[in-house]
Amino acid sequence: MISKIKYAGLFLFSIGCLMKFTHTGIGIIQGNLLMIFGLLCISTYALMNFLKK
Repeated sequence: MISKIKYAGLFLFSIGCLMKFTHTGIGIIQGNLLMIFGLLCISTYALMNFLKK
């Protein structure tokens, strides 16, 4: 379960980067928003890994 959060974060971050560099967006979903959610998922994964040890 924890590693799925990491992969979801990497996926959201990479899609956000692609959307930002190509200047595309779907309604209110912009590249910056997806990048932020991706970074939040990755930092949540790191915090959960840190607290587990």
